[in-house]
Amino acid sequence: TDFRWFIFLGLTVLSIFGINPTIDYYSNYFGKDNYSNNPEKLSEIQNLKDKSLTLGLDLQGGIHMVLELDLVDLLINLVNDEESMAGHFLHILHGKTPSDLHRKVMDVSLILYAEHEFNASTFTARVCASTMSDIHSCVVAAIGSLRGPLHGGANEKAMELIENWKSKDEAKSNVLEMLDNKEKIMGFGHAVYSIRDPRNAVIKEYAKQLSELADDNTLYQVADEVEKVMADEKNMFANADFFHAPAYFYMGIPTKLFTPIFVMSRVSGWTAHCMEQRANNRIIRPSAEYTGVESSDWIDIADRS
Repeated sequence: TDFRWFIFLGLTVLSIFGINPTIDYYSNYFGKDNYSNNPEKLSEIQNLKDKSLTLGLDLQGGIHMVLELDLVDLLINLVNDEESMAGHFLHILHGKTPSDLHRKVMDVSLILYAEHEFNASTFTARVCASTMSDIHSCVVAAIGSLRGPLHGGANEKAMELIENWKSKDEAKSNVLEMLDNKEKIMGFGHAVYSIRDPRNAVIKEYAKQLSELADDNTLYQVADEVEKVMADEKNMFANADFFHAPAYFYMGIPTKLFTPIFVMSRVSGWTAHCMEQRANNRIIRPSAEYTGVESSDWIDIADRS
């Protein structure tokens, strides 16, 4: 992912919380000066909850700052009459009113991605929250964890893979070759689910509906074929990320925005976990068990080789 979009994401997250990066007043509702000095002040958690409930609804500030930084060459109208976060985002992105189906699919996508228990980024956020750090640091820590290729970006990688194939037959042949070479196919398997990812069936159906309205449904056909090959050859199932790739594609969303959109949704889960952690806090500090040699002979520095 182009690192500029993580800057965009960070600015957007700040915008969501109503923060101007040039003004350090976030401690008024959850900063260390206000909260850590008075751990019993649970009204701060309630205030954070109020802020979290509006996550993603106020993207204007973050996008406006991105434009001022000249990170994107787009003319974006920040004012529209959309009533949902999904509709508002798509309207800003494309500069026009989204279709009912597009609005619905984006809404479903944000719901599917909003929370998924103790994954790496969520655990990172909770560890940070347990130290009594501020909520912004917790979210930034989670984003840093998500940026690792073993955790985030699977939908982007899936898109980069399937967009290269022009037919089902080509996709099948190439996937079989990749499997023979022990290459990894992104978007399959899951650390928690062992039989199937229930989110996949939901987004796959919407990806299919979107493809049927498109001029060319090749990408969906390719994705469907890859899923079949992976099931037959490796007994592996598609996770929530895989069919998000064609779904986002058919809604005209650039691939480099796939992961930032994921974060736009997951911020709600991260902050919910931070609130839960703070409500009954104890610092998360795992123990380590030494497994090295039990003893060794001392050798003077002068005698060491």
